[in-house]
Order: sequence, then structure tokens, then C-alpha cells
Amino acid sequence: MNINKKIAAYTYTLIASIGLLVTLPSYATLTEMSFIVEKDTDCGANGYFHNEDSTDTGFTACEIFYETTNEVQYLNVGANVIDKYNPENGTWENNNDSGFKLNFDAKPDKRGTWSKAAGATNFPEVRFWIAKAGNAFQLFWMVEDNAASTAACNPSSYTLDCLNLAQVVDQGRWSVPSKNGLSHLTFFGGPSTPCTTNCGPAVVPEPQTLMLLALGMLGLVARQKRTSVKNS
Repeated sequence: MNINKKIAAYTYTLIASIGLLVTLPSYATLTEMSFIVEKDTDCGANGYFHNEDSTDTGFTACEIFYETTNEVQYLNVGANVIDKYNPENGTWENNNDSGFKLNFDAKPDKRGTWSKAAGATNFPEVRFWIAKAGNAFQLFWMVEDNAASTAACNPSSYTLDCLNLAQVVDQGRWSVPSKNGLSHLTFFGGPSTPCTTNCGPAVVPEPQTLMLLALGMLGLVARQKRTSVKNS
């Protein structure tokens, strides 16, 4: 193979690597995580996910974070409350459903799905959602189905590393963790300001590995071109 053919082969490999890097996120498969909490309230004053640093004692003070017996650590991905749905009267806490479409099964107070409504604009970045019923609620989120998620989320899904892997999604399912009917659905997304104190470890996305491969191939192409110029 002469030098020009080598350069062409490297160039094609580089283009294929960049193409794979661009398209990979759209082909990533996701797996569902969940965590059941036996607690009277999820948000509001004294709620499990109530942000004690907030001056608000109501719904907007709710934030997903990782809590142990002695420490609370906030997520790098952020998880401030977006909106809350009340099934009893079909209303949203913020009087704006932000383009959500809710579907209920034959027992509408037990389980169902949610998705982005057709034609919705400015749809929020949803990372977590909670289904509350009785004295318990269930937290849901989605992570990529790969080795990193397996290591972070097993055997217990409720770890700081697993929560930090939560992906932005525009659809999901929910179910209540008890025999009681649905009390409310709450959705969470990114924060208004990034986490700067007591944050969990940053999660490096796997596509960066492909970026390094692409840069390496680019270096090889440039080197081969310089060698070709010197030899000509």
C-alpha cells in the first residue's frame, strides 16, 4: 500500500470515528432505576428531599440529593423540582404542565406513563420523577445500560454515583409503591445554578473515549501527510 492509500485509509477511519461519536448518544440504550422510600412526605417541610438550605419550606424547596445517616451530598447533574401533578383535580402545582402528556392504565391511581406531548415547546430536562402514594413514594430515573452504570448502580441503585448517571429523558413510566392510590407525580430536572459545594464526584461520559480515538486518528493523518511531503 503506497503512502497516499495509507493516508486515505486513516482519513476514512477518522471520519467513521467522528460519525460514531456524533451518533452514539442517540443509539444508547437506557435502563430504569428506582428507589422506594417509606416517608410521609417527599417534598415540603420535613420532606425526605426537602432542601434544608432553602428559605422556602414548600414545594419549590424540593431537590433530589443523596442522603446518608450523617451526610447530604448534592448531585452534579442537578435535580431541582420542575412541576407537580395532582390527579385528584388534574392540576399542576405551577399551573403549567410544560408539555407533559400523562397516560394512566386501567387502574389510573396505580401506574402509568408520561411523555413529552406532541408539539410541546421548551420541554424541561427531566432526570427524575416521583410517584407518591400513602406513606411511601418511589423515585425513578434512567441510566445508560453499560458497564459504568452496572458498577455504580448495583447492588443498590440509590448511590451518589448512580444518581449522577441520570439521563435527560422525555418519557418514562411510573408506579406507586403501595396499595394506596396515587397522591401526586413530581418531576425534577437541572438546577438554576450548578452545584458548587458538597457535590458528588463528577461522571465522565464514555463518548469522550471516542473523542480521544478521533483525535489520535487525526494526529496519524497529519503525521502521514508530513511524511509524504518530505518524501516527495
